[in-house]
Amino acid sequence: MGLMRKMARRSVRRVTPRPVRQVNRVVRHPVRTSVRAVTPQPIRKAERSIFDVTHPVNTAENALLNSLGSGSGGARANRAPAHTPRLPSAPSQAVASRHIEVQRIADPMAEPDEDVRYEAVRAAEGDTGATVRDTLLKATQDQSGMVRKVAVRGLARLNDPRDTDLLVNALTDTDEDVRYEAIHALEDRLAPELREPLLAAIRDSDAFVRRIALRAVAQLADPRDTGMLAQALDDSDEDMRYEAVRALENRLDPEVREPLLRAAKDTASDVRSAAVRALGALAAQTGDDTSAGTAPPPATAKESRPTSRLSDTDPADLVLALQVSANHGAMGVPVRDLLAVFHRERLTQAARDDLDHTLYDAGLHCDPDVDGLELNGLARLTRHEVIPEFELRAHVEHSGPWTLPVADLLRAFDRTKLTGRARTDIAGALEYSGLACDPSIQIVEWDDSITLSRAATPHARP
Repeated sequence: MGLMRKMARRSVRRVTPRPVRQVNRVVRHPVRTSVRAVTPQPIRKAERSIFDVTHPVNTAENALLNSLGSGSGGARANRAPAHTPRLPSAPSQAVASRHIEVQRIADPMAEPDEDVRYEAVRAAEGDTGATVRDTLLKATQDQSGMVRKVAVRGLARLNDPRDTDLLVNALTDTDEDVRYEAIHALEDRLAPELREPLLAAIRDSDAFVRRIALRAVAQLADPRDTGMLAQALDDSDEDMRYEAVRALENRLDPEVREPLLRAAKDTASDVRSAAVRALGALAAQTGDDTSAGTAPPPATAKESRPTSRLSDTDPADLVLALQVSANHGAMGVPVRDLLAVFHRERLTQAARDDLDHTLYDAGLHCDPDVDGLELNGLARLTRHEVIPEFELRAHVEHSGPWTLPVADLLRAFDRTKLTGRARTDIAGALEYSGLACDPSIQIVEWDDSITLSRAATPHARP
């Protein structure tokens, strides 16, 4: 039985009243309960004595665990009469004792039970002693994947530069969770010499590992990797494709135009939105008005600033989403300027709550967390979710009115049919983001085209 099942059984037993457990025992095991009820106590004692003889290993193990027991279990053992034989402990009880006494075992990593080794590594992971690294290093060679995973995670937290080679070797581990912890650790200690192992990890069978590896390679900013990032646009995982587009946004060059045009037709709306945004930035950089397909020539530098055309009627989540979008998905901002969006000057709890809710609505992540912000400090906003109406507004802000097929507009909102509900929802989203569509979304058909532009008088949804 796995560790999690054992823990679940113990938790259920703790919160279930004794009368209910007794009724369950009768219902689930009527024959066993009936036999116990009619068997005289001397016969039951004799049966336990026979068990002690016929199962010497179990009896010895239970005696050892009971002698080492502590807490409530140990107290009950000490209070038990000396002449009363103890029944063999259930597996879940034995695991609980091992969890409590794992530190008393001379060499827990030599234990045959993987649950004991797992608990030992978990204890070492949060330890700061001088020998913790040696314990974790030994645990990386364990035969159990879950033990190796915790060991790699513990070594990553120690942040010892001597362990970099070990983390690189862990990228070839047979357990995908171990590889995931290793790639996470390497992302926090990037160096040019890690480029080759990271490139190999991009071909991993696990999508999570591939995604983090690609993100790490993009942070190295090696111009030789542009072709690899373009190839990643064909990955089967849409999050991987999104990371690839985001990486290409930071290395815009005419050679990435064709891959971005392919990504602009991706099946995932967030990939398409990021690709369109990158194409718009490429058009502004090269002066090519055809790179964004049907989009008109880009706006001037002054017009491309998202705050230059925002009005008091624009909601705060739209304002922040546009500012982050204009900075390629990440932006550092003084906390005072962040509060100014809400017309606040003090970092009160109410201001923190408003900011937290607004960032969530805008699909943004704040570092440090909202509760950790200081009035005179800085915050870093990054986009972790693409809001379709905000991305459309960002494109219009950058390039002016945009004509696109109705089918593409539906796909941006993850809609497959132009139903009445879809028309109403999209119309409300566009109104909230301050966009007008011509002709109205209520009268167009699937094979029509529609033009999005800034609304003359935007109205925010409540």
